[in-house]
Amino acid sequence: MSKEMLKENIVDAPTLFVGVGGTGSDIVRMVAEMCKPGEVENISFVCLDTNVNDLTNVENSGAKIYAV
Repeated sequence: MSKEMLKENIVDAPTLFVGVGGTGSDIVRMVAEMCKPGEVENISFVCLDTNVNDLTNVENSGAKIYAV
């Protein structure tokens, strides 16, 4: 069996992921954590939530996500 070669995704257009609420913030956090360093040059992540605990989890994830 041959080993499958996967190429890095290239994002040419600026892209913004916005997560609203706890579930939306969790989804954006998971997407941000799945991106490789070379893939996030033109991608930004923003989470909006009124629950401080949810925003703390997003901020502690290690991914570069703006929390509002």
